[in-house]
Amino acid sequence: MPSDEDLKAFEEAEKELKKSWFRFYREGLIPDGEMPRDYRFTLYLPKHYQLFNPRQLLLMVKFAEKAKRIVNEIAERDEEYAKAMGVYLSAIIAKHVDRNCRGTTWDSGYEVISSMFGKRRPSMMWDHTEVNPFVKSSGTLINNINDVLNALKYSIEKLSSTQATIEIINESTASWKPQRKFKIIVTDPPYYDDTPYGEVSEVFYIWHKRIVGHLFEKESKYFRNDRVETSEELDVGGNRDKEFFNNLFIKTMQNVHDLLDDDGILVLFFAHKSPEAWYFVLEALRQAGFNITATFPIHTESTESVVARGKKSIYHSLIITARKRKEEKTGIIEEILPEIEEKIYQRADELEKYGLKGSDLLVAAMGVALEVLTSYSEIKSYSGKITAKSAIEIAQTVMARYITRKMIGEEADPVTTFYIYSRLNGMDTMDYDTANSSSKAWGLRKKISKRAV
Repeated sequence: MPSDEDLKAFEEAEKELKKSWFRFYREGLIPDGEMPRDYRFTLYLPKHYQLFNPRQLLLMVKFAEKAKRIVNEIAERDEEYAKAMGVYLSAIIAKHVDRNCRGTTWDSGYEVISSMFGKRRPSMMWDHTEVNPFVKSSGTLINNINDVLNALKYSIEKLSSTQATIEIINESTASWKPQRKFKIIVTDPPYYDDTPYGEVSEVFYIWHKRIVGHLFEKESKYFRNDRVETSEELDVGGNRDKEFFNNLFIKTMQNVHDLLDDDGILVLFFAHKSPEAWYFVLEALRQAGFNITATFPIHTESTESVVARGKKSIYHSLIITARKRKEEKTGIIEEILPEIEEKIYQRADELEKYGLKGSDLLVAAMGVALEVLTSYSEIKSYSGKITAKSAIEIAQTVMARYITRKMIGEEADPVTTFYIYSRLNGMDTMDYDTANSSSKAWGLRKKISKRAV
């Protein structure tokens, strides 16, 4: 429990902040802008500075003030060196923001301060943890400084020993048109609606801008803005809906197709638990002229993380390799489904030998469906009732039947298969629409009741 001395220290910090508020405000050190607009962001913190309690805010403002003074002093002698130092200092402070604000919690399992982005967004934690920044512990300045120094050391050592030519180019993948082609393109695009990266990054951008942004305004129009530019943000978030994501993803993949050599390879990472998200990936690659040649599921996140609990399937990414499609052909979805089913059964034993099981195999099944579906430039339906999206769902159904048969030694009824699929996918609970649409893929005739969900 806090002592009288602890409470007095907090009150003194609050008084100091009030006394210096207008000076800080005039010097542009108070981040008074509105928090990003996204349905996942908390309504309890409408302004950026409200992400901190008074003592935390005083700390951040004083750090920013001193860092900016150092940067400006260096800039009088060497502006390029000042930019580098400003980036490193603001990175240290941004890392401290992540562990010293109202969005942090205490991880009792590891006994550390958790990141405010443990839930992928700034959230108001009523029992937030406040760390002493001047001791050696998780989330403190000493640790943050070491993190940045270690990253720099690693980069210098690895980059100096490579024979490759390294270029850093700030361009849009949706519109970049260089006068050359590439043999391999590796990309890890945002995962649909998992994280609104543009809005999230603004929590750090406001400190970068205050410390060193004025030195970058000449070469980058973006540092003249008070907010992060999100007009080409490739995710669902802020004011960007599913249609925006789909259109921009297709446009981006079409440009990547143009950037690739005729015999080049695209390597793409993607993760999501919703067949709808995978359908967007499928259509973007297929319409861009790519044929997926191989897929393989991997674990990309710790299953012990705060976000992972109860959402296992999103932490299994698919590594997708694709090449330019060599021929244009039309497929009928009713005829493609048996091809997908046959390929899943062929691959299932092989995948199990690699150690994949449970929800890993369900993600792998979606990968197999993508491989088959992207081999067709156009997909039609005899009945008009089955789509490529439903084929992805059916692929998981086929794999679920395979897993069920391995578990109990025989085919199971649709209800049992649906139950096992849901549990393997980490869906201890699910919303009504997901449950109802998924049940149809299993051939369950009766509509699922809201009470059952």
